[in-house]
This record gives sequence, structure tokens and C-alpha cells, in this order.
Amino acid sequence: MDKIARGFLTLAFSLVCTVPAFAGNAVLYSGALFTPGFGMFGCFLTNVGSQPLSAPMIQVIDNTGADVTELPPTCGATLAAGQTCIALEESSILFPGGVGIFHCKFTFRGPKKAARATAFAGTVALPAN
Repeated sequence: MDKIARGFLTLAFSLVCTVPAFAGNAVLYSGALFTPGFGMFGCFLTNVGSQPLSAPMIQVIDNTGADVTELPPTCGATLAAGQTCIALEESSILFPGGVGIFHCKFTFRGPKKAARATAFAGTVALPAN
């Protein structure tokens, strides 16, 4: 009986210790960026590791928390080592106060240390009428 209990505890301990190996998605966020008036926001995710990142997703999030990604990310089902994928939002909305505020959310399966994420914001010059 004692051997059975000890075996059960060993099995339970082993299962608990292996749970982190089945970790879910990694999530990275950019800092907040803004653009005065009409603008373009971009998010870039690069795989700096040696193995592919699975299920990469990039979202451009505005100051209300809404996903405003207009041009779909170029990631595909996996992001190979050394590759970069991009998501863009070309703002056609003049935000309250004349400022567009956003951040990027990067989600993927793989180690966070294998990814680098960045974002940019720029203004768009409108043609004179």
C-alpha cells in the first residue's frame, strides 16, 4: 500500500512539474504611440530564434481597446527563423483632439526570447484640394 501511495505521489508531482512545458500563447505589447491628425500605424514581429514561431498574430489596438488592424498581418501559419511579419492600420479617422493613439499586441506560440516586436506611427500628408 505504501508503494502505491508513493508511486501515485511521484506521478502527481511529475504531472504538475510538466504543466509549464505545455504553455499557451506568448504575448508581447508595444508601448503607446500617437500621431497627430491622419496617420499610419505599423506593428512588426521578428523571429530572432532558431525555430519557427507558431500561430503568430498581430493586432493594432486603438485607445478604446478596439482592434483597428486594416491590412491583415503578413505572418501566415508560422513565422520562420529570421523572418518578419507586419500589420498596418492606415487611419482615415481624425481622432478626438486630433491625435491618434495606439499600441500593438503580438501573440504567438513559442518562447518570448525568440521574438522581437516593435511599432511605428507616422503622419499622412493630405493632398490640397
